[in-house]
Amino acid sequence: ERLMPRAHELAELVAANAPAALAATKRAVWESLDMGMDAATANGWKIIDGYRGHPDVAEGARAFAEKRAPKWQGLALD
Repeated sequence: ERLMPRAHELAELVAANAPAALAATKRAVWESLDMGMDAATANGWKIIDGYRGHPDVAEGARAFAEKRAPKWQGLALD
C-alpha cells in the first residue's frame, strides 16, 4: 500500500534535478557497466568534468544561495 506513494516521492526527487545532470549521470552509469572499478571511476570523472561548464551548474549554486527553486536550462551536454 505504501509502494506507489513512495515511488512517486522518489520520482519527484529525481525529476527536481537538472535534466542535463540526470542525463550525465545516466550516461556515466550505462558507459561504466562493463568497466572495472578504476575505469568506471575515471569515466565518471571525465563526464563530470565535461558537465562543469553547463549553465545549470551555476544556476543550481545560485538558486541554493538565494533559497529558491532552480530554473534549469535543458539537456545540452558537451
